[in-house]
Amino acid sequence: MEVLNFASPILQVKVGQGGDEQTFWVHQNILASRSEFFKRATNGKWLESDERLVTLPEDKPDIFSLYLNHLYTKRIPTKDFRILCQTYVLAEVLQDIQAKNCVIDALYARLEENKPERPRLGVKSVTELYSGTPAGSKARKFIVDYFADEGHESWLQKDESMYPTDFLVDLASSLFRKCPLAGWKHVPTLLQPASHYHEVIPSVPSTTEATPKTT
Repeated sequence: MEVLNFASPILQVKVGQGGDEQTFWVHQNILASRSEFFKRATNGKWLESDERLVTLPEDKPDIFSLYLNHLYTKRIPTKDFRILCQTYVLAEVLQDIQAKNCVIDALYARLEENKPERPRLGVKSVTELYSGTPAGSKARKFIVDYFADEGHESWLQKDESMYPTDFLVDLASSLFRKCPLAGWKHVPTLLQPASHYHEVIPSVPSTTEATPKTT
């Protein structure tokens, strides 16, 4: 079990802007140990590091609050598809691979709860995810595989034109790969486990120095 180290300076994080701005006070080492973004922001190279202040004006305070909940409890207390997608996008911005993998697990579990009739991920959820992730994102692959393996044509008929073009192209490509033969029969199932859509967390070289022997 991971033990959190609370013997750390406190970092001030301002999220949002205008009347929606909120300030969070967080243990610096906990943020920096998980997020490459915060690791760089607190290493002395950014102006904010002198004031122990980092600003995230383009992000949402409620989503950042969920992210902090995950940092401290290892849980994401929501089953809302759109909020989960927004949390993944924030983790993408903050470069926190562990948080992204946790969101994938939460999405997967939420979809598994609704067997045999799985819910449709709405346009807003898909758009949120595609607008905040790069091409080749594991989360994009997860959403595309879900639509390809579990979807129905009615999912797109209502608001097809509102889905991101990149998503529709990815979905079409996935379907072409899955049905190369005319006799292919679609069997709805999530073929891959949630871990298939995880990113690999880079290993951190040990910095422990050998203790010199005394005579």
